[in-house]
Amino acid sequence: DEAFWKKLDDELSTAIFRVCQEALTNVLRHSSAKRVTINIEHHNNHLILSVKDNGAHINGEIKWGLGLNGVQARVQRLDGHFNIEPLQQGGVHLCVRLPCSL
Repeated sequence: DEAFWKKLDDELSTAIFRVCQEALTNVLRHSSAKRVTINIEHHNNHLILSVKDNGAHINGEIKWGLGLNGVQARVQRLDGHFNIEPLQQGGVHLCVRLPCSL
């Protein structure tokens, strides 16, 4: 709800925005996806951002560039965890977990 978002500090809310921005940019540039699902939850003093797309099947590892390296650096600065992996049915799942006690 709106009250929850107003409680977040600027650094955390900016991180969530930038990670979403990078994820959507990557989907647009690389995946040929028809659908993207974004979920943001607050659970056990963590903010969890999940972005999944139904794009092309990836054989092998995801190639990291400046954008994903930037996401990882931003998440690490906030003592969070970042994971990105191809989905078996095609597409990619990006997940970020950031400490957030409200």
